[in-house]
Amino acid sequence: MENTPSTGKSLEYLTDRARRMAVRYTEKGPYRLNPNRNVWEGVVRGIGRQAQTFGWPYCPCQQRTGDPEEDKKVICPCYRHKEDIAATGQCICGLFVSPDFRPQEETVTAVTPAVGPEGGAWPPITLYGANWCGHSLRCRRFLDRRGIPFTYVEVEDDPEGAQRVRDWSLGYQSTPTIDIDGRILTEPSEEELGRALGVE
Repeated sequence: MENTPSTGKSLEYLTDRARRMAVRYTEKGPYRLNPNRNVWEGVVRGIGRQAQTFGWPYCPCQQRTGDPEEDKKVICPCYRHKEDIAATGQCICGLFVSPDFRPQEETVTAVTPAVGPEGGAWPPITLYGANWCGHSLRCRRFLDRRGIPFTYVEVEDDPEGAQRVRDWSLGYQSTPTIDIDGRILTEPSEEELGRALGVE
């Protein structure tokens, strides 16, 4: 995206710069922007926040190592985006997609009653996510399909919730982050989430 660090710039400015980068990249290459504008606008805002926080437009869906040379690989567009698009039709964030990409439509239907393990009540569950984050959406669907009650916090709109996530994740705004009655799961797979809740 750029070769100089971003310091002292507003989030709006950096988000707009990330947006322009994404548009230019798709104009010059074989990929296009996600057809869901809410997704890619959320991602470019995440990139802008990375630039504001860390000085560089890092991919918001990947962890930095703290090694400046190593972390150059996750400056958007990141080192793995071509491989991911070839494999799944979209990059890890869902910002860039293949020309023939079609988003999957899924109807969420609860398949079990909202009763906890062994017939008891479910513990309080809070899912901190982002509307552009495919992994957040998958975890929400996992809980919805099983009728498991939870509170959803959109970190893009809730500064206090976003700060809690960063406190739990060593400064990273990792999504999804799930608080199960004080037990914190950071970016869990569906299998890990199921094990934590005692469901399949």
